[in-house]
Amino acid sequence: MKVGPCPLCGTLQPVPARPLTALAATPGKLLRLTRRLMREELLRRPAPGKWSIHEIACHLADVEVVNAWRCRKVLAKEEVGVTAWDQDRWAAGHQYRRQDLRLTLEQFRSLRARNVALLRAVGRTAWARTVTASTFRTLSAGQIAAHLVHHDANHVGQIERIRKTLKSREPSGRSSDNSPQQGRPEAGGPAGPTGSGRRGDLLRLVRDVAALPGAARPATTTASPEAAPPERGRRGLDEARRAEGWSWWGRTQ
Repeated sequence: MKVGPCPLCGTLQPVPARPLTALAATPGKLLRLTRRLMREELLRRPAPGKWSIHEIACHLADVEVVNAWRCRKVLAKEEVGVTAWDQDRWAAGHQYRRQDLRLTLEQFRSLRARNVALLRAVGRTAWARTVTASTFRTLSAGQIAAHLVHHDANHVGQIERIRKTLKSREPSGRSSDNSPQQGRPEAGGPAGPTGSGRRGDLLRLVRDVAALPGAARPATTTASPEAAPPERGRRGLDEARRAEGWSWWGRTQ
């Protein structure tokens, strides 16, 4: 593949033969790379000062906004307003880490589709139209498209490298040996003795209280706690339930 300097950043990059095809494929790649990752994994930075997967996705969405504007200005040969932007200020000012990733990915997908459709509609002849910009000297729609292909490839590669460093792809609370998710009981059922998380703590507390000396023990055959004498009232009913091994979600013994 032919290699040449990127028209915007100047780095040596492959020259895409079909830039619009490459641009149209990026949203799908980004969706696949962010799928099945927990929020803490998406926000994990590979090193201090480096963007996380979540932040890179937000950056790509903002880059699409910037270049959608530039491309339309260039195609209309309107030079006023074609300026540079500070990506770090945008990341801080827009609070990337607090943004909704689902909305970010949808914005990127829809705007990228719209921009690719625009470039296809005007045709390659129009891509050669240029404007004079203080930062880029001259800028054409074709240069913008070529730069975006390189820009996409760079950040998609970053996300792929970050994913490889993640220790686990499993949801939070699961380990690679398929142990149960935190907060859910194991195979013992809803009242199983080995539940984990807050519910499991409550189960263990009920069992510990029932094991104290003098604690009432359930009979071999017992009636439902709802059958407690009505004159005992709610307090008496609760005491009967605890004595029979019941808690607010079901039987614990």
